[in-house]
Amino acid sequence: MAKSKKYYFMYLNAIASSFAVVVLHTVTNPAQFGIQTSRPSFYLILCIILGIIFSYGVPIFFMQSGANILNYRDRYNTKTFFIKRFNKVVIPFITWSIIGFFFIFGKNNGSLTIKVFIKNFLLGDIVGPYWFFYNITGFYLCAPFVSLIIKYGSKKIIKYTLLILIVPKCQFKLEKG
Repeated sequence: MAKSKKYYFMYLNAIASSFAVVVLHTVTNPAQFGIQTSRPSFYLILCIILGIIFSYGVPIFFMQSGANILNYRDRYNTKTFFIKRFNKVVIPFITWSIIGFFFIFGKNNGSLTIKVFIKNFLLGDIVGPYWFFYNITGFYLCAPFVSLIIKYGSKKIIKYTLLILIVPKCQFKLEKG
């Protein structure tokens, strides 16, 4: 068995990005709690500064996910990949969305029906910070295809794939703006 390489900077990235994401979740906008003043308070300025300093955490967290997932074929098959992700991400996401629906969404909006839940779940309107789950689930659905391109594709195929992914977004922004 070949000895696997250890990339210690990846562990440091994981620690730093996890810490940064925790900071981002704790330095919230004081106006959300009804704290409003005519002049920015020290607390508000501190929250803004910390939010700016630690904003690197989310993109690093996404990059870490990609770096750890795209070579999953070396460890297990695609069926196992999806089972692991379903158990670790999808089930907790749905469970906590249901809990959030009753305790957060219901408290603020009142109507607690299945139709309202499904609509707001699909729109991502139940718990704000859960936007991450929608993105990571989409990434997991694309990972088997992207991992094949990375494993078997030439540089030309990889460049072509990136071009396909980037050009429509640029075109959309040009038409929209």
